[in-house]
Amino acid sequence: MKITVYSNCDQVELSVNNKSLGRQDMPANGHLEWTASYQPGVLTATGYRAGKVILKKKIRTAGNPTRLVIVPDRNNLKADGRDVSIITVQALDADGSMNPTAGHEILFSLQGPGKIIGVGNGDPSSHEADRYFETIRTVQIENLKEFAVENLENRPETAENWDDSTWKPAFKNQPSDWRVTWIP
Repeated sequence: MKITVYSNCDQVELSVNNKSLGRQDMPANGHLEWTASYQPGVLTATGYRAGKVILKKKIRTAGNPTRLVIVPDRNNLKADGRDVSIITVQALDADGSMNPTAGHEILFSLQGPGKIIGVGNGDPSSHEADRYFETIRTVQIENLKEFAVENLENRPETAENWDDSTWKPAFKNQPSDWRVTWIP
């Protein structure tokens, strides 16, 4: 198997399970390659500058997945009905290493404002087509209430079963033809 390393170090040494595959000089704006037989364990890249170790990066062989982690591409979204976030789902083993070959089926659902507009498979060898959801339903919302807040950080009102009985009706002062809709 070919192992490719990109670095801004002067030299890089690659080791598999503490056995050195050699140290190579890093060309400017280039990369290095080693060839090794696959074996489970730890792959270590050690970076050198002026002959001194400045960085060690280790990658461990992942075990069987034990949990899923979702990673959004951003922490905040505009509530404009048009902003999107790409969510990556990672299958991690008991040590927190991502298992790149996990192929378990995952079912998605969403609660709260927002919608799933598509799902795709990150496996480049998969022939499964990405799925996009083009059907948009408009639903009339009734009894919408509002409550003014200073900020949106850690609001207790987002808790399930929050008592909103003292909140005012929303959009009460809007023109009579104002329609409040939700696009799931």
